[in-house]
Order: sequence, then structure tokens, then C-alpha cells
Amino acid sequence: MAEILSYPRDRDERYLVKMVHVGRRVGAQKEHWHRYAELMLVLEGQAIDLIDGQEYHIQAGDVYVLYPGMLHEQREAQGYRYAIIKFDHEAFMTEAESLRGLPGFHLLFSMKSGSALRAVADDATLGAVEPLARMMEQEMQNASPESEALVWHLFMAAVAILCRSCQPSLPSLRSYRQVIAKALGYMETHYAESVHLEDLAGITGYSRRHFTRLFRENMCCSATEYLTELRLNAACRLLKQNEPLTAVAAACGFSDAAALCHAFRRRFGVTPKAFRMK
Repeated sequence: MAEILSYPRDRDERYLVKMVHVGRRVGAQKEHWHRYAELMLVLEGQAIDLIDGQEYHIQAGDVYVLYPGMLHEQREAQGYRYAIIKFDHEAFMTEAESLRGLPGFHLLFSMKSGSALRAVADDATLGAVEPLARMMEQEMQNASPESEALVWHLFMAAVAILCRSCQPSLPSLRSYRQVIAKALGYMETHYAESVHLEDLAGITGYSRRHFTRLFRENMCCSATEYLTELRLNAACRLLKQNEPLTAVAAACGFSDAAALCHAFRRRFGVTPKAFRMK
């Protein structure tokens, strides 16, 4: 039976980053799963990862995210040096809003099909991120508020560098994975506007039918469903700031307050008013 790997900061919601470690591994790591996401960087060497029973050969330069609930096992690590950053994915997706317009962001953090979608980073990128990971690991040994703030900013800096530089790992995957990432970036920055499938297909260069199929294959939902989720998440943030319902609807791309209420109740099971009062 798979173990649950737990760390001291796991149960404290104050911490975005739960654990950071830069190290080496020889041999194997037995099957386990985590409560939180892990950003994995392969700095040197190679190994075999088993993720939800599927085998992946990983090597230096590979960058990928393991999501909560994924079963993970590693075998045959050879010359394997790595950096792991364990973090709260849900909180991160809210706090990293300024980075969501970058195509690399969605390649790493939105496409949840496991490490088959892993990205690759060049030596310069790894060389820039590794010192940040080491600084985070060192600062997390302290318990001061100042250290926690520094860890947050170091993590965001590392993510920004990776989002700017990472590409899909296989050349054969790059064209359409980058297309999907481009569409995700567009939706992130234009969800408050009227966005149609024709618009998304147009900016990617594919037909509406082909784009719709590629999006669902990579994201396990339709583009319309993803856009609605973005709008509802934005609405949740504004509702917590006590913005008027009509203003929230307009700011989040809904035609009116009634359309917002209908989508909100369908998704969350409560009205926006009830959500605000929680």
C-alpha cells in the first residue's frame, strides 16, 4: 500500500510552500502519494518515474508537476540530482495571477495529464533556478515571518523563470501543446470580455473543430467549461471584497447578474449572496 509522505508544514494553511529540497538519489523511492503538488526539476542524471502506474523515463532538464493524489514511484536512479518544491496548488493558482498570462505557466501548472506533458529547461534556466531552491530550503529552516515572505518571493521568481523558458519535452508535442497554452493564456487575460470558440481557434490557427478536439484531449474539459471556471474563480475573489453583484458579473465576463447567479449555483451549489456571507 502506498505511503502518505507528510511534512511539518502540510497542515498549516499559512504556508504556500510546504517543503523544498535539493539533493541526490541512488536506486529507488517506493510508491507514495502526497497531499500537495510537487514541482520536480531534474538537475542531473536519469531515472524511471511511475506515475499512476504509467512509466516515464526522465533525465536532466525535465521539469514537471505531480498533483495531489497522484501515485508516484521512482526506480533506477542513476547520477540523479534533483530539486523538489512542494506547494499548495490551489493557493498558488490564486496567488500567481500575474504569471498566468505566460504560455509556459499553463504548460506546467494547468495541463494535468501527468508527466507525459513534462517540460524541458536548458542549462541556463536550471542554473538560475537551483540557487533559488537552495535559498528557499535554507530559509525554511528558520521560523521567522521574514523568512516566510522571502520563501514566497523566491518561489514566484523560480516559477517565473521556468514559465519564461520551458518548452514541451518532445518536439512532436510542441506545436499543439503550445497552441493550447496560448489559448489558456488568452483566456486568462480576456475572460472579462466576450470570448468565443471562433476567437480561440483564430488565435491558434486551427479550425474550430480541430481546436475543440485538441483542447478537450489536453485539458479534459471543453474550452467553454474552462473559461466559465476562470470567470467563477474571479467572481469568488470579487465577492469576498464585497463588490456589488452587477459589478462582479460585468467584471467577470457574465452577461448580467442573473447569468452569474445561474452559473455560480450550478458550480458551487450556493448563490453568490450565500457565498459572500460565509
